[in-house]
Amino acid sequence: MWRDDRIQVAIDTTTGFISAKFAEKLKCPIYEIERLFLASKTYGLLCDPETGLYSDNVLVTADLFLREVVPVLCQDDTLKSQSYFKYRSLKDMYTKEIFEKRELWYSAPKDFNDPFDCNLPLNCDGLTDKEIEDFNVGIAKRRGRQLSSDELNGMTDTVKSGRINRLLAKWRKDCYVDSSVCCFSHLGDSIQMFSYYADGHEGICIEFSFSVLDMPTGISVAQQLFGSARIVPFDVVYQQEFPELNFLRLSALDPKEMVQNLIGIKARDWGHEKEYRIFRRQLPAGTVPFAPQILKRVILGAKTDDDKMALVKGWLKDWPTPVILAKAEPDAKAFKLNIRDVETVGRPRT
Repeated sequence: MWRDDRIQVAIDTTTGFISAKFAEKLKCPIYEIERLFLASKTYGLLCDPETGLYSDNVLVTADLFLREVVPVLCQDDTLKSQSYFKYRSLKDMYTKEIFEKRELWYSAPKDFNDPFDCNLPLNCDGLTDKEIEDFNVGIAKRRGRQLSSDELNGMTDTVKSGRINRLLAKWRKDCYVDSSVCCFSHLGDSIQMFSYYADGHEGICIEFSFSVLDMPTGISVAQQLFGSARIVPFDVVYQQEFPELNFLRLSALDPKEMVQNLIGIKARDWGHEKEYRIFRRQLPAGTVPFAPQILKRVILGAKTDDDKMALVKGWLKDWPTPVILAKAEPDAKAFKLNIRDVETVGRPRT
């Protein structure tokens, strides 16, 4: 009986923690989340001794519940899977590893080839005394402090004297060096992208389809909600002028807007890429596993031959979910590519 009581306490503690956290993050009444949790399949697994989902696996439990509850509470388009594309050369050894290891590469922003991309100059130019004061008061308030007049004056002097440059350098390192980005395109039939990134149309374009719930980040959705990891997906914006790069003004923005300015704005010359990025703050460059079911289609370029088709087909022969093999073909009457599905490989759905 004592053991049963201990298990029930663990279950109740996990239930309360998950309900409270989700209520806070999803801005719902706690009783509503608790009601949904008690009626969920996840709660059944939590209570089943065979699953082992007790308090020591709270993130696993939370992630399972999140996948159940979010579609119920959120009916907007952010939960619908959308297609994203990667263009790859078949001569690149890492292309094969995408299929063999089921991993995607997150790059360090500092390594991008465009000298402006993720390399914009932060500054503190043109600030008013009130902007500086509001910034310092806001930081102190978040830390539970109230600044004296002398402290405020000292911090204002720090900004005006240029001593804040060390902080700017640290912030740049945080966003541009210590973080990572995975890049996709919204286009799967781009003549230019096949030319630049898929070996002059002799390579491939890989189609992934995912929502926020199965986005390939290496961090579970529950970890993103409960932990400090910050995952920010966004569409790249293309323009001629620099965005706002004043450090203090950026700090006042919503985190997604701030990242958009630093990581997600490129010169208008790149507009043909229609790029989509996933930013992982303070998570270094490296490979990230992806769920096999988000790989939907592999499109071979217009200049690929049967041998290349066989090569890609061999990479996918044991794929655990169905994947469409397709071919890009030049249109007979216009400057465009037509995508023709050839066959489905991998294991059929059961």
